[in-house]
Amino acid sequence: MKRRQRYGDITIHSKAYVGGVLRGKYPHQRESFSHYAWRRSLKAAKTFFASLAKPFIFLAGFLGLAAQKAAALFLRLGKSGAEPRVTVSPLYLPASKSDDIELLSQKIERHKLSARLALLACALVPVTAFLAAFAFMPREKEPSEIFIHDNGDITAFRTDSETVGEFLDSMTTLSPEDILVNRRTEQIEPGMLIEIRRAFPIIVTSRQETGVLEVVGGTVADALSELSIAVLDGDIVTPPLSTAVSPGMRISHIAVKEVTETETVKLPFRKEVREDSSLVQGVTKLKTEGKSGEKEILSRVTLYDGIEVGREIISETVTKEPVNQVMLEGTAPDRVPAKELITLRNDNRSRRSPPRASRVMKKMTIEATAYTHTGKTTATGTDPKVGTIAVNPELIPYGTQLYIEGYGWGVAEDTGAFRHRSKPQIDLFMDTVKECIDWGRKDVTIYILD
Repeated sequence: MKRRQRYGDITIHSKAYVGGVLRGKYPHQRESFSHYAWRRSLKAAKTFFASLAKPFIFLAGFLGLAAQKAAALFLRLGKSGAEPRVTVSPLYLPASKSDDIELLSQKIERHKLSARLALLACALVPVTAFLAAFAFMPREKEPSEIFIHDNGDITAFRTDSETVGEFLDSMTTLSPEDILVNRRTEQIEPGMLIEIRRAFPIIVTSRQETGVLEVVGGTVADALSELSIAVLDGDIVTPPLSTAVSPGMRISHIAVKEVTETETVKLPFRKEVREDSSLVQGVTKLKTEGKSGEKEILSRVTLYDGIEVGREIISETVTKEPVNQVMLEGTAPDRVPAKELITLRNDNRSRRSPPRASRVMKKMTIEATAYTHTGKTTATGTDPKVGTIAVNPELIPYGTQLYIEGYGWGVAEDTGAFRHRSKPQIDLFMDTVKECIDWGRKDVTIYILD
């Protein structure tokens, strides 16, 4: 840009040139900025007074010329022989007529000089009165040249405004966020520099909320303070707090907080399986029920704007030990051990092989005897046959299926006098007396089935 460009009454100076003038780089131009309007006003006043005085100078010259003409006329009249009236003292007697004429000429010369002085005084009186009136009469103020530093641009203006506020109201608009360095009531002076700092927008994000702030300058810290955002130690601010703000800048503030938390968690129990020979293969049995334990965990939690971003375990304390679950798994054969069965007459039982071990509800050793036909039916009303077993119904209910080692399958359908004895006993039916005698009395293992 050139040093100076004129657009009508507006002169625009380059920023570098005006800055150099104000810093003293061009002292002669600085003086011209300060007194330019005053010199223009003085020159205009001289021109005005010169043009105004011309008529009065002409009138004074005309009156002086008229006085000269009148004096010359008086002189010619004296020389033409007119008798001048001269008053002299009685003691004075003129020597001749030439002496009288010489005396008259001297008086005329004195009167001519007096007339000129009178005419000149008459001419100066109105001129002096007019000039005095002009000096004290109110006249319109000459426009002043001032400079506006608006958002980095410097522009020259000519104005007749009295104050800074009056000038700005007629030339530009200030938003509530803009800053006027000068006072609005300050008087306009030639060469004055008026500085305006325009607000510009920046974008601020804090605690997951984003807003726009109008600022005129300052740093990131000033912008956050303007929004009443407290920045604590450990908070993350981008860009740094000392960075100068610029138009369109994005500022991010993340509030960082560390807290300690105590959490109770469950400790799962382990499952154990133990072999048990008392159970047949495929059969499991719960021996100990499992119970969960408890553990307290003390952690340090890092929060960004209230959202967890990290967790560090400080300590762990077991407050309740877990109880493991124990299951028994049978290892015994799947069927009841097979022993040789006796051969009985009229044995019409369909099942001969031992029962599956999974059907066994109870195993016990008991005294077993034998009985045969008595001509009566059983206690349950059935005819006795091979497989009918007399029992104590209080120990073994009627209808219970049994398996007796050496005898085989049977059903509890009858009873006997032994039911009154305290010792458990069963009586096995056989078809002949000889078979009963051969069986005799013996302790056997019986299996109570489901």
